[in-house]
Parts: sequence; structure tokens; C-alpha cells
Amino acid sequence: MNRVYGSRKHSEEGEDTAVKCRERRRRRMAMRRMAVKREAGNQGIVNLEAPVYGTVSVVGRQREMVDEVSVQTNLCRPEINGFQPVHFFGVFDGHVSALCKELMHVIMKEEMMRVKVVGDGGGEMWRLAVNRSFHRMDEMAVKLCSSDICRCNTQLGSTAVVSVMTKEYMLVAKCGNSGAVICREGRPVDLTADDEGSCGGRIMSRPIDEIGFWATSEPDISVTKRESRDECLILGSNGLWDVVSSDAASKTVHQCLGENGNSNVELRIDTDVGTKLAATLLARLALGRRSADNISVIVVDLRR
Repeated sequence: MNRVYGSRKHSEEGEDTAVKCRERRRRRMAMRRMAVKREAGNQGIVNLEAPVYGTVSVVGRQREMVDEVSVQTNLCRPEINGFQPVHFFGVFDGHVSALCKELMHVIMKEEMMRVKVVGDGGGEMWRLAVNRSFHRMDEMAVKLCSSDICRCNTQLGSTAVVSVMTKEYMLVAKCGNSGAVICREGRPVDLTADDEGSCGGRIMSRPIDEIGFWATSEPDISVTKRESRDECLILGSNGLWDVVSSDAASKTVHQCLGENGNSNVELRIDTDVGTKLAATLLARLALGRRSADNISVIVVDLRR
């Protein structure tokens, strides 16, 4: 008696099913984009200036989640940027991270909107506005956590990595061991220096060692001119960067966006499939490498 364990016909049918499944998924994505475009047109909304991004936050191997992610596209149109839109992205890690998520972008908007451009001193004014924002956030957290409302240990705090993005430039400010990287043609461009300790003043920080040594709340700030070769911006908490190098992260996102991204779509929506998948893959990579901390990632598509 002849036994048949499989057939070429069944194999071909399986391959055909997979191809059809991918094609149906592409059609659904195209239909969703068209639906958003029609709805935006009917409401008179034009959102072509808002960048595409994806975010993910996981508790990982910790018992408590103290990471927070904040995204505010079209945060404001300050004079310092020629009344053009500014976008805000931030990752916070620590016991006052929720407060930072709630207030940091509000403070930063106030500081940028109050700047009046005089002469060609705009570059330095950006830095001053961001510096003031970090110091105000620090002072506000100190007051809250020292009050009867909170009564928490004022030695607890939060690290922060924040990106203020315009059409031409990208400003990144960092306190602590979170970090940011640009993926440029699949290669990393580090925007923040390595830092072993959690930085900040009193509440925007945590003690680096047991003898009470403190770092300043003054953020490290970098300003980078955007290039046509830029693919994406990656922001992450130390749960990512402790186990995943900037090179590995850039290669992962480069491959992901190359397979799933589409830089020629007419309308970009806030939670694009490619960037969301890229952020998720980075978090899974960190988990697979046994990251011991919470993991938070933002991936922003920079392609034009």
C-alpha cells in the first residue's frame, strides 16, 4: 500500500495562500490610508506635516512599570521656528516619569513660544529654552514630591530623553541613561553620549551611588541637521540600550522599514504599521537579550 505524506499540490496551495494573505494585508492598509485621507479632506484637515511614529512600552522583568512615553505632534508653531510646526517626543524612566509625561511638553511649549528671535541667535535660543524647560520640570517635581500631596522619597526621580523636531533640524536633550540614535542609511548616528548614572537634579534624578553623589539636572543637548539619508529616529530607555547597541538597533529598524515602510504614500497617519512594528521588534530583541529593566521605545520615520 502506498503512503502519501504530502504532495506538491498542497505545498503550492500553502505558498499561494501566504502570498494572497500578504496581498490582502497590503490592500487593507491602502484602504485605511484612503479612508483617513477622505475623512481628513471632508473635515478640512491637512496633517501631512505630522511625522509617522510607533511606540511600545513593556514592564519586562521588573515588577513595577516606571517608564513613560510622550508624543505630541504639532506641539506648537513658535517664532523661533519661523511659525512652522514643532514636534515633541520623549521617553522618561523613573518614579516621577508620569509627572514628566504630563508636564514636560507643556513647559517646553511655553518656553519656546515666549522666545522672540533677535538677529541670528536662534540656535542658542533653542538650547536656552530646552535648558529652562528641564530646570522648571525639576523644580516642579521637587515641590510636588515634598508636599503633603505626594510624600514620596525625594531621592527618587526620572531620567529623560527628549527630541524637539522641525522640518530641518532635530534637537535632542538627555538627562540620564536613556538615549537617542538616528538611523542613516542603516548606520547609527548617536545623538547622546553614554552615561552610566541616572542624571538630573533632585527629582529629575536618582542618586548614582550610596554615598549621595548627585549629577546636575542640566541636560546634554545636541542639534543635528536633518539629511535626505535619514531613515528614522530611535529613542529608548536604558532597558533597551543596556543590551542592544545603537548599531544593532539601526540595522533592525532599517530592515523593518525597508520591508514594511512606504515613503511614497500621500498621507501619513500617526501610528504607521512599519514604525510600530520596528519599535515592537526592538523591545522583543531587548527582552530576548534578558534586559533587566522596563523597556520603552519610540521610532519616528524621517524619510521625506
